[in-house]
Amino acid sequence: WTFFTLYVANGSLNSEKMIKPCEEDDPDCAVQYKSGGSEVILWGILLLSLISLYWTCTVMSNIIQVTVAGVMGTWCFNKTNASTCCSPAVTSSLHRSITFSFGSICFGSLFGAIVTAFRILTSIARNQDRNDDNNCSLEDGILVCIIECILSLIKDPIEYFNRWTYVYVGIYGHSYIKSGKGVIELFRARGWTLIATYDLVSYTLNFIAVQISICSGLAGVAIIALGYIYAPTPMAFCIGFIFGFFISSAMMNVIKKATNTLIVCYADSPAMLEENHPELAQEIAKAWISAFPDCRVILEKEPIIAVSV
Repeated sequence: WTFFTLYVANGSLNSEKMIKPCEEDDPDCAVQYKSGGSEVILWGILLLSLISLYWTCTVMSNIIQVTVAGVMGTWCFNKTNASTCCSPAVTSSLHRSITFSFGSICFGSLFGAIVTAFRILTSIARNQDRNDDNNCSLEDGILVCIIECILSLIKDPIEYFNRWTYVYVGIYGHSYIKSGKGVIELFRARGWTLIATYDLVSYTLNFIAVQISICSGLAGVAIIALGYIYAPTPMAFCIGFIFGFFISSAMMNVIKKATNTLIVCYADSPAMLEENHPELAQEIAKAWISAFPDCRVILEKEPIIAVSV
C-alpha cells in the first residue's frame, strides 16, 4: 500500500509535462492550461493519496498503542491476567483494539493524517514556487507560510491529545471523545496538567535508540573488517545504523506507551496499583515526591472513573 501510494503521488507530481497540449513557450496555451481544472484534480489526487497513506500508518501504530495500554492496564490492576506474553490480557487487548475500539482508533487517527497531508502539500507548493520564478508571487508565499504556521499549531495539540486518549481507550474501552474528556479531567482532578506535558521519557528512550543504532552501524563495519562481506565501509555503517534505528525505535515506542499507561493508572487508582505491585508503587511514590513535591497523590480504594463521565 505504501509503494502504491507513492507511485500515485509521483505520477500526480510528474503528470504536468504529459498533459500539456502544446509548447511551453506558447502564452495562449499556458493561459488555457492554467485556467483549466487539471492542476486542481492533480493536487486533489495527491492530497487523498497522502491522507490514505498516513491514515493507514497511523491506524496501525495506534492499534499497537491501544493494545499495549490494555495489557499494561491489566497488569497494573489485575496482574494474574497479564503474567506471561501469551496471557489473556494480550489476546483480549488485541481483539478489543481491532474490533470494539477500532472505530475510535480510526476516528482519532484521521485528524493527524489530514494535518500531516496538508503540511506536506504546503511544503511541496512552497518548493515549487521557489523553483518557478515566473509563477511565484508574494501573496502566494505569505499564504503558504500562514497555512504552515496554522498546521504546525494544530499538529502538536492533536498529538498530545491522542497520546493520552488512546491510553484511556486501551484501559477502559471507552469511545475516543469520552476517553479524551476522561483523561483530561483525570489529570485536572489530580493537578497533573503540567506534569502530563513533561516528556523526559521520550528523550531518554530516543537517546537509547540512537546509541543502539550507532552500535549496529559499528557492528556492520566490524563484519566488513572481518571479511565476511565485501562492501564499502560507509555503506555498511549506514545500513547497520538504519536497521538498528528502526528496530530500536519500535522497541522504545512500546516502552514509551507502557510508561504513559503506568502514569494514567497511577493517577487513576494508586491504591489498586499498590495492592498489586507494592514495591513498584512505593518506588514511584518516592520518585514522584522528589521530582514533584507540590503534587500529592491521594491513595483511594477505587479509581476515579466517575470524573470521566
